Amino acid sequence: MPQSRQLAVIIFIDIVGYTFIMQQDEPLALQIIDRFKEELKSTVHEFQGEIIQYYGDGCLMIFSNSSDAVNCAKVLQENFRKEPRIPARIGIHLGDIFINEGNIYGDCVNIASRIESMGVPGAYCYLNL
Repeated sequence: MPQSRQLAVIIFIDIVGYTFIMQQDEPLALQIIDRFKEELKSTVHEFQGEIIQYYGDGCLMIFSNSSDAVNCAKVLQENFRKEPRIPARIGIHLGDIFINEGNIYGDCVNIASRIESMGVPGAYCYLNL
């Protein structure tokens, strides 16, 4: 796959306290992670996003515009309120990315990850520069 650069909106999302949930109730944790991935697969594509990679209980996605990214985050958080509840936090950032062999790199990827880690369950946070 050729290398390229593009402007993209990055979303990082993870399940808050997933390790603790797994330690306390393994069947519930597995039910939550399955539902989490199902919601991501259906909702991200609905908003013309692309799932780049799963990281355990987290996920990295890209979108071509901020409206789709923010609206996707909003719908995801609304859907995550249904049982079993998914305590997810979302970080969103816009910037230039480098694409190599299906992976993405760049400062905006790192910033989106940092923004996500500052969030609380049920939130989606973004940095407006």
